[in-house]
Amino acid sequence: MKTRIFSLILALALLLSSVGFAQAEAAASGVRLEDYFSSRDLSGEWDEDDAKEIALTESLTITEGGVYVLSGAIADGTVTVDVGSDEKVQLVLKGVSIACANSACIFVKNADKVFITLAQSTENSLTSTGFDADNEIDGAVYAKDDITFNGEGTLTVASAKHGIVGNDDVKFGGGVYVIHAEGRGISGKDSVRIFDGSFTVYSGKTPIRSKNKEADKGYVLILGGTFYLHADGEDSED
Repeated sequence: MKTRIFSLILALALLLSSVGFAQAEAAASGVRLEDYFSSRDLSGEWDEDDAKEIALTESLTITEGGVYVLSGAIADGTVTVDVGSDEKVQLVLKGVSIACANSACIFVKNADKVFITLAQSTENSLTSTGFDADNEIDGAVYAKDDITFNGEGTLTVASAKHGIVGNDDVKFGGGVYVIHAEGRGISGKDSVRIFDGSFTVYSGKTPIRSKNKEADKGYVLILGGTFYLHADGEDSED
């Protein structure tokens, strides 16, 4: 059964290859884009005048909402977002390399919503080789709240467990993603919503998954993008 699901996702994905098609597909299927994506989800833009620029050298904790343009490298550490439940944070990755041996490279502990924007023509990488089992942090990106990825750069993720994990909605408005994960590639508890982007996922379990016991949650919505998905094994039922 899982093999058929993988095949269906891949077959759908290979048909969807542009933003224009995504918009047309949404209209044809009766999907109202505004019900699933905000304009900010799709734009990948930021106000440079209001942004704070940070050159990474060690672990960073963001405690106030706003826009943060990140560059540089962390040899072993985490960028943590811990702001008010009504605050939004946009992390603009502008040539970032983060490695972490015992947790997520990017951890959204608390926020209303976080946007991870890949700056145009930049290469960014996240590598997690171990995780925090006590706190159940098991992704190279781990978000306890809504998270959106967008922009026109590239993000490469390597993970000893899952690649990108969200406890709520995980959205993609654009960008190029190359994910190597021992577990799942992309996992959103409430949903995974893809408007556009390029996705190459090598995973030990499901490449893209959403699972929730609530009837209106636990779905994957693909409106556009290009995909290469490869899974080495079957997922568990957890």
